[in-house]
Amino acid sequence: MLQVTATGTPYEIGHTHGSQAKEQVHGSVAFYRGFFEAKAKMDWASVEEEGKKWRPFLEDNFPQYVEELKGVADGAGLSFETIFALNIRTEIAFGRQAQPTDGCTAFAYHNAEAHTAILAQNWDWVWEQGANLINLTIRRALSIITEAGIIGKIGLSSAGLGVCLNAIAALGVSYNKLPVHLALRAVLDWSHEERAKGPGVAQRVAERLTKVGVASAGHILISDELVAIGLEASSIDIVPVKHVALRGGDALVHSNHYVEEHPGVQLGQAWEDTYDRLVRIEQLAREGKAGADGLVTANEVATFLQDEDKWPVSICRHRQSGGETLFSIVMDLEKRNARVEVGIPGKGGEVLHLQP
Repeated sequence: MLQVTATGTPYEIGHTHGSQAKEQVHGSVAFYRGFFEAKAKMDWASVEEEGKKWRPFLEDNFPQYVEELKGVADGAGLSFETIFALNIRTEIAFGRQAQPTDGCTAFAYHNAEAHTAILAQNWDWVWEQGANLINLTIRRALSIITEAGIIGKIGLSSAGLGVCLNAIAALGVSYNKLPVHLALRAVLDWSHEERAKGPGVAQRVAERLTKVGVASAGHILISDELVAIGLEASSIDIVPVKHVALRGGDALVHSNHYVEEHPGVQLGQAWEDTYDRLVRIEQLAREGKAGADGLVTANEVATFLQDEDKWPVSICRHRQSGGETLFSIVMDLEKRNARVEVGIPGKGGEVLHLQP
């Protein structure tokens, strides 16, 4: 996986991203051009036109991201409109169509006495997009695994905050809220300001995101060394996810459907296995290789993500299901680092260690 480290102004950060990952950015655009045509029945000109609807909100409230996207576009030799639309891909495709999305499974676990703070997930998507994933590190302040050209996704900050994402199929978008991928970026950026105020980083970041709002459906899982906070978002609400007591600690599990009530939200068609995966990851965590009283460890969580129960629509997803696990990530937020395994976990793929 290509690793890009960027510093400087927002434009300079974007330009480094776009120029160093030019091939992968072009690959992302080509992939989504085909994806929108096949799944949303939209040509690329229509995709760009739809994306423009978020520009006033972002220019007024998050101009630094607009500048970074301009840098990505110039660095990659593409139009700003193309890169802007790429970063709004969730809203344009799924907020309008609400078709089955990816098959991601996420897990968080905290045990204060044992100083354990783990955040993890598999990111499952169409296998062709795997070639366009990059590791983007910005100012040594945050490190994410992202689709090239998209400036926010899954990873952690040097302030000790991590973020994961589960896509959810639900109709509706808001042009006055943060698009999902930019919300993921904002969470990590805000963590530095909130860390300066002392403990409680995840809680304050979650409050900020709730106030700003998210433009379409998804579950954003935010965690620091003390607590994980799951936020189920739609274009009209954000609802916190309940925790479960598990092996002496506190856990939060999620897949690709709402587990809380969202009155007024029109649900789309989720992959049926989302319900089985949610049950399965909690079962794995409760049973545990060390027994029900043993502590959950980062190495053990990595084995959860390798699980192939009900293959190919398992936690570790296989191509025969229509999607595939493209990477797994396990973050240790006490140590502020993460281990990323590229491709199907447990099959000898490339391993990256993130520590911004």
